[in-house]
Amino acid sequence: MAALLLFCTGVVILGVGIYRYKGPVNVWYIAYGIVTVDSNYLGIPGGISAMLFALAISPFIPDNWRMPIVILALAITFLGLIFAKRLLKPAWLRWLEKEHGAILPILRQEIQKMGPEKWNRRINTQEELAEWINEVKMQRRRRAMGLDD
Repeated sequence: MAALLLFCTGVVILGVGIYRYKGPVNVWYIAYGIVTVDSNYLGIPGGISAMLFALAISPFIPDNWRMPIVILALAITFLGLIFAKRLLKPAWLRWLEKEHGAILPILRQEIQKMGPEKWNRRINTQEELAEWINEVKMQRRRRAMGLDD
């Protein structure tokens, strides 16, 4: 029973990891502290590891296969902790860091002003993100010129 529960938990974690990777633009990737931001990348390797651990403790796996499965699960866990951020960064975030890396601190401030819920409702695609970046840049220019409060 524990193996089934762990396997189902792994499937859910993997599903959430894939959705976060392939899904819409999400504020959690750029707006908060290192622990929150880095946790975005652990869903896929964490889900796979949980499913492997479940497999290792299930009764239908022969004893001589259990230890190799556990070692594989541990390897995926540790490699995920080390390499997941580099390998599983969404395309929109790579684009944002490459094209607008200098403005990221300003974007984080703007997200804190408007709130993450409002930001997530407003920004769902890379195109919407690009529009918002242009709006923020225009607001900053107007303020710098003294045209806007």
